[in-house]
Amino acid sequence: AVAASAALRDLIKDGLVKIPGARIMISKTQVTQALWKCIMRNNPSHFHGSNLPVETVTWNDCQQFIAELNKNDATVAAGLRFRFPYAKEYAELNEQFHKDRHAQIGFPGPKEMEAYSWCWGNARMTTHEVGKREEDLHGLYDVYGNVWEWCEDFYQSDIYNDCINGKDRHKLQQGKNLEESPYSEIGYISNP
Repeated sequence: AVAASAALRDLIKDGLVKIPGARIMISKTQVTQALWKCIMRNNPSHFHGSNLPVETVTWNDCQQFIAELNKNDATVAAGLRFRFPYAKEYAELNEQFHKDRHAQIGFPGPKEMEAYSWCWGNARMTTHEVGKREEDLHGLYDVYGNVWEWCEDFYQSDIYNDCINGKDRHKLQQGKNLEESPYSEIGYISNP
């Protein structure tokens, strides 16, 4: 097993958020290149920086990362087991965010969403360090942008009624940019 790096120790110590009403915890940020490099001993990203999110990785690359992360001595000692969120879990996080924000200030529009995300309007066609925008009401960062995120399950046309077995065989990517953009299509890793 790979020795724990500062990035892994930080994730285990205070990088996870318990989601109210759910039986899961989720990483506060997208997986950084420092953490990926600690576990996988490589950095496949197009944009480089230790605190930038990993991008240009496939769903299978990420599954290998998660398997290696789960074998790490520090992860085992902490009693943690990582996986991607299911699409339904991810959708519920987003739905709760929008309900809470709507109750406080009205439905978030493009300008407000820029406070929470790196997106077409503010990203300048590059990724940015994780955790630099405002956190959402769960304490998560970059849920709405920076890079796309993978989910555990397959694409489903009706995410709430058929959350595990999708009709298509396309892996589901989550995350949202206010407009489609070329840079958003190259990053694919979730908060494991």
